[in-house]
Amino acid sequence: MTPTLSSGWYDALTAVIQDGISIAPTKGPALEYPGVFAVEIEMPQSIILDVPGREFRHVIGALEGLSLVGQVSIAETFIDRVAAFRPFVRHSIFWGAYGPRAAGSIGQIATMLAVKPDSRQAVISLYNSKTDLGRPEEVDVPCTLTIQFKVRRQRLEMWVAMRSNDVWLGLPYDLMQFAMLQAAIAQHLGIPAGPYTHTAGSMHLYDRHSVKAQEVYRSGSVEGWNPTVMDSPVWGGSGDISETASRARRILLGEEHYLDNLTEFEKQMVQWLIKF
Repeated sequence: MTPTLSSGWYDALTAVIQDGISIAPTKGPALEYPGVFAVEIEMPQSIILDVPGREFRHVIGALEGLSLVGQVSIAETFIDRVAAFRPFVRHSIFWGAYGPRAAGSIGQIATMLAVKPDSRQAVISLYNSKTDLGRPEEVDVPCTLTIQFKVRRQRLEMWVAMRSNDVWLGLPYDLMQFAMLQAAIAQHLGIPAGPYTHTAGSMHLYDRHSVKAQEVYRSGSVEGWNPTVMDSPVWGGSGDISETASRARRILLGEEHYLDNLTEFEKQMVQWLIKF
């Protein structure tokens, strides 16, 4: 088990660099961790990643997390701030956007676990073989398969299973957005967020990012680092999942002035969004 999201990311980067094998997928040559990669994160409320030598664009994680928790996808909120998302918009939408795919399921899971905390059926499926398999025309097929939640030892545990994960460009923001979702459901249940297990069938590093990745890797381990762990609630309001989803949408749309008592993390997301 690793303590924070930051150390989890560094562990994944280290594993790929040290043990990776060469592959040649459609998007270019890469190193891939052999087998299924897994990392268990002890404190998922360490949402703001901080790794020396790696400059994270936290606005991306905020956009993805707000869209997921808010259960929406508004392409303009992304492409107006991060031009790199523009090629993934087709017919004015992101085909694989997680927010609409999770819509309704998030509330159902929160309600179900409040009544049946020992349930093993609290699963959100984001990849759908009936609609996603064999679609070469789509450039935005979901990388995440499922997200499972369990209440164990009075904590909300989460397991994310991904088919494919780019350790350099994708993983940091995946960790951030899923930790934001875990915090939202945990607050609804009135319990802490427990361990977050992140797995990927293909954890990989593209050769085009290898030089920068090697520099960060050679800088040393994350032992002794102290990334911010949210002591106060991540989300404001009552904690009810419907209210939290509404707060996420308001912040995403720049309507935070409608909200009372923004948390420190919500204020930070507002600053990330208005900076661009």
